[in-house]
Amino acid sequence: MLRRELHYIPSRLHSVEAFRALAAMRCIHGIVFWAALLAFAQSAIANVLDLKDYESIYELNSRLRIVSIDVSKDVEAATKTQECMIRLGGSLDVIIANVSQVATLVALAARMVHKEDESSVLERLELQTQVFQGIEKDHRRIIELTSERCSGDSATGAKSSEILRLYSEATMLVQSIGTKIGAITPK
Repeated sequence: MLRRELHYIPSRLHSVEAFRALAAMRCIHGIVFWAALLAFAQSAIANVLDLKDYESIYELNSRLRIVSIDVSKDVEAATKTQECMIRLGGSLDVIIANVSQVATLVALAARMVHKEDESSVLERLELQTQVFQGIEKDHRRIIELTSERCSGDSATGAKSSEILRLYSEATMLVQSIGTKIGAITPK
């Protein structure tokens, strides 16, 4: 009985920690959103990016985090499934971090009052969109290889497909932002 309880505690703590991390991230995004909104009210210039861009990235980032939590729950399954889910989770965490960086820069760029400040943030955003594209390609390949390696596991296959769909959405969104700021030429 004690052994079963000890096994239950780490998984429960992980869920609580994931929930707290998600709640903290939503709080931060809320603060950024309202700060950006206040800055917008004071700003009289038209910025390249706006709140819709940030909201799109925030919504995508929220869905990525939900999938990440699902993957972490599936880690407790059989050993082979566990290895596969850990690979998926690791790749997903990297993409989430990069989407968060893009989201933060979009929010900042959308609310800059002075053109010089906006240009500075847009330069950093341009670099981040290019970095994101390289990282996304690498991690897309990792997901595809994991899916092939774990082809007998239906849970991994389903999560792989879901993650690849989200990666495609993330790529299209980052490309549209990159196109808006002139960092990426449309194909």
